[in-house]
Amino acid sequence: MVIAAAKIRGINLDELDYMTWGQLIDYIIVYNNLHYTGEGRNEEEETIRQANQADFDNF
Repeated sequence: MVIAAAKIRGINLDELDYMTWGQLIDYIIVYNNLHYTGEGRNEEEETIRQANQADFDNF
Protein backbone atom coordinates (compact mmCIF):
# COMPACT_ATOMS: atom_id res chain seq x y z
CA MET A 1 0.00 0.00 0.00
CA VAL A 2 2.80 2.41 0.89
CA ILE A 3 4.73 1.49 -2.24
CA ALA A 4 1.64 2.10 -4.39
CA ALA A 5 1.14 5.50 -2.76
CA ALA A 6 4.77 6.41 -3.44
CA LYS A 7 4.48 5.21 -7.03
CA ILE A 8 1.44 7.44 -7.58
CA ARG A 9 3.43 10.38 -6.20
CA GLY A 10 6.32 9.93 -8.62
CA ILE A 11 8.82 7.60 -6.94
CA ASN A 12 10.09 4.91 -9.30
CA LEU A 13 11.09 1.41 -8.23
CA ASP A 14 14.83 2.11 -8.55
CA GLU A 15 14.58 4.95 -6.03
CA LEU A 16 12.81 2.68 -3.55
CA ASP A 17 16.03 0.67 -3.17
CA TYR A 18 17.75 3.70 -1.66
CA MET A 19 14.98 4.74 0.74
CA THR A 20 14.04 3.41 4.14
CA TRP A 21 10.38 2.97 5.14
CA GLY A 22 10.59 6.14 7.21
CA GLN A 23 11.97 8.18 4.33
CA LEU A 24 9.29 6.82 2.06
CA ILE A 25 6.48 7.74 4.43
CA ASP A 26 8.01 11.19 5.02
CA TYR A 27 8.12 11.74 1.25
CA ILE A 28 4.44 10.84 0.93
CA ILE A 29 3.47 13.17 3.79
CA VAL A 30 5.45 16.10 2.40
CA TYR A 31 4.10 15.51 -1.10
CA ASN A 32 0.53 15.49 0.21
CA ASN A 33 1.09 18.67 2.24
CA LEU A 34 2.50 20.52 -0.75
CA HIS A 35 -0.01 19.37 -3.33
CA TYR A 36 -3.26 18.80 -1.47
CA THR A 37 -3.42 21.13 1.54
CA GLY A 38 -2.26 24.35 -0.07
CA GLU A 39 1.06 24.70 1.74
CA GLY A 40 3.67 26.24 -0.47
CA ARG A 41 1.08 27.99 -2.62
CA ASN A 42 0.50 31.72 -2.86
CA GLU A 43 -3.00 31.53 -1.46
CA GLU A 44 -4.24 34.03 1.04
CA GLU A 45 -3.34 32.64 4.44
CA GLU A 46 -5.17 33.14 7.70
CA THR A 47 -3.28 35.61 9.84
CA ILE A 48 -2.41 34.69 13.39
CA ARG A 49 -1.85 37.52 15.80
CA GLN A 50 0.18 37.59 18.97
CA ALA A 51 -1.93 37.47 22.13
CA ASN A 52 -1.68 40.57 24.28
CA GLN A 53 -2.43 41.26 27.93
CA ALA A 54 -6.09 42.07 27.23
CA ASP A 55 -6.54 38.63 25.65
CA PHE A 56 -5.10 36.96 28.74
CA ASP A 57 -7.26 39.09 31.03
CA ASN A 58 -10.39 38.09 29.07
CA PHE A 59 -9.44 34.46 29.27
